[in-house]
Amino acid sequence: MKRVVLMMIIMAGTMMFTDAQNQEKEKCSGYVIAKMKREYLYSNLELKDNIREKFWSVYDKFMEEELNIHKKACMKMEEIGIKRMDGKYDFDAMNEEQILTFYDNHFQEKKEVQDLGYRFYNEAKNILHPKELVKYYTLDKNFKKTVAVQLHQKHEHKK
Repeated sequence: MKRVVLMMIIMAGTMMFTDAQNQEKEKCSGYVIAKMKREYLYSNLELKDNIREKFWSVYDKFMEEELNIHKKACMKMEEIGIKRMDGKYDFDAMNEEQILTFYDNHFQEKKEVQDLGYRFYNEAKNILHPKELVKYYTLDKNFKKTVAVQLHQKHEHKK
């Protein structure tokens, strides 16, 4: 458990000190966080050699699809003039059409990610033992919580 917490703290620290150029280059894709997530999962999800290769091949394929979904959504927002400021959208600066477009795009993105997640599960369950699936989804949830806390702290610190 201590190893997991230490790894999360190290990765969160790494995330905060990521090179500004890389952040600008990958701001829409979420590449930096996806890479950290994969490293975290890989180091904590103990799989047998014959399963490891199959699983990570499927994981990488689906993660690439998810990054493309997020990038496409981000680019759509920017095309209509909706930009993030310090990681948040400023709804006060948006007109009515932009607000409605924002939510249309937001819910479309969520649906696409959810559908992708279901497709991933259907492939992963044919590779992993059910107990390994539990471990994977537990690690995934823990990583998301840690990143959310770190991002919240980062935004609170900026205020």
